[in-house]
Formats: sequence, structure tokens, C-alpha cells
Amino acid sequence: MLRQRLMCTADLGIVPHFWLKSGDTSPDFVRMHTCRNYEAIREFMVENARAMPKDGEIAPKKGDLVLEDYI
Repeated sequence: MLRQRLMCTADLGIVPHFWLKSGDTSPDFVRMHTCRNYEAIREFMVENARAMPKDGEIAPKKGDLVLEDYI
């Protein structure tokens, strides 16, 4: 059931994350959902995968929006 649910709800929608002053991020889930072809998405992700930074740290770049707080 879990596999079927994931395959049937594959979503290309971007969920932006806001930087918080505390250093954490908060997702903004207010986006429209559209079902897509799971296999096509999987193939695209395999072909376009990028490696994570070696130290595993993700931080805002200079000029990124950093919010005091987000509700």
C-alpha cells in the first residue's frame, strides 16, 4: 500500500523552504498538487541526481532570504 501510494502521488511540485534566523528551515506547503507519471519522474531523478555536499551541511548562501520566524 505504501509503494502504491507513493507511486500514485508522485509530485513535481516544489516545496520552498524559508531560512529562519535560528538557522533552521521551515517548509511552505501551500502549493497545488498534480499527479504525474512515477516512472518518468524516477528516470529523470536518476539521470539528474546531484551529490550532497561532502560535509552534509546545507546553509543559506549570501543573499538568500532568512526569516526571523515563519508560521
